Amino acid sequence: MNTSARMIPVAAATMTLVLGLSACSVLPKTAPMVTYKLPDYHIAQAESTPRAVPGPGALRVYAPESSRVLDSERLFIAQPDGRLSAWQGVRWADPAPVLLRDRIVEAFMRDGRSTSVITDSTPMSADMELRSTLRAFQLEYRGTEAIAAVRVRLDVQLVDPAKRTAIASRRFEAIQATGSKREADVVSAFGVATDVLAGQIVEWAVQVGAARLRVAPESASNHAPTASAISTD
Repeated sequence: MNTSARMIPVAAATMTLVLGLSACSVLPKTAPMVTYKLPDYHIAQAESTPRAVPGPGALRVYAPESSRVLDSERLFIAQPDGRLSAWQGVRWADPAPVLLRDRIVEAFMRDGRSTSVITDSTPMSADMELRSTLRAFQLEYRGTEAIAAVRVRLDVQLVDPAKRTAIASRRFEAIQATGSKREADVVSAFGVATDVLAGQIVEWAVQVGAARLRVAPESASNHAPTASAISTD
């Protein structure tokens, strides 16, 4: 057999390997992914003093429903023309609905007026349920890319789990300027916005719960049987 003929496949394989290595060397390297959690919950000064208004008893907080886009660990940027893009190389430690649920739970626990606060993963009974839909959890550029702010918008319902009926509903929204485009400043703005939103939800839920407690005794007294006089004549 001709020796040169045997060498042709070997030479071809060697050339393929060299070309493959050369191609790998010119491909762009993937930037490392940086993962952020929300900053620790910061309780406002007005919320730090105990209030006499009772809380809504035992409360179960569900993770908000959301679109498939928002149910993600990506940090989204909304452009003035309506485009929504993910910030390359940056992600959250959990999907946005989970981040917000945990923020709301923390706010209720720090407030201290609820008997107990549980999540949708806890198999316990509750007096009220807090269900919601996440409408916005994004960084926005306004007019020009020099002006940026964080927007968080949540539609909330308080539900009676026994009757499966809505007790009250309300939309909450918080907008917080970032100050700059730096990742740390943007993450900090998300922290402030979610602090404000969670604090507003707590105050609203407490007021709704207190109103229910006031109505319940009145309703019971209106339906209580009255004693009637028995004639002995």
